Formats: sequence, structure tokens, C-alpha cells
Amino acid sequence: TGVQTCALPISNIHFTTETQISRVELMDATGRKLIEIPLPAGQENVRVDLQKLSAGTYYWTALSKEEIKSRGKIIISH
Repeated sequence: TGVQTCALPISNIHFTTETQISRVELMDATGRKLIEIPLPAGQENVRVDLQKLSAGTYYWTALSKEEIKSRGKIIISH
């Protein structure tokens, strides 16, 4: 799974998948799920709008139906 970000300040994140991903989740630093985006079968790209998030550290997870495929961290500063 590749991740592309826009120029700073970051306003969205773009996931490009190479494996079958069924959903992408975004959590805050406490582990609370803020965003869950289901991906229809065959969809290879998803864009997540981050404009409404406060400055801080967030964690994303790309999941197949049964396992975590990739995960990472996003730091937002305004």
C-alpha cells in the first residue's frame, strides 16, 4: 500500500493499494476511530479529507477483510 500526501499544510491523504484492501481506518492518538472508509472490491484508490482534523498525531490502518495489510502515522500541524 502506497501513501501520497499533498503539499503542506496537508489537506488530504491518498492511498494507492497493491493488494486487496476492504477498508481504511484513521484513529487519533488515543486509538479512537475517527474515520472508516469501506472500499468496494476492485477499487485501488481512496482519498481521505483531513481538513477538519485538529493538529496532532493520527494513525491509519489499511485492512483486508481478515487482516491488517499496512499501517502508518500522519502528523498534522496548522
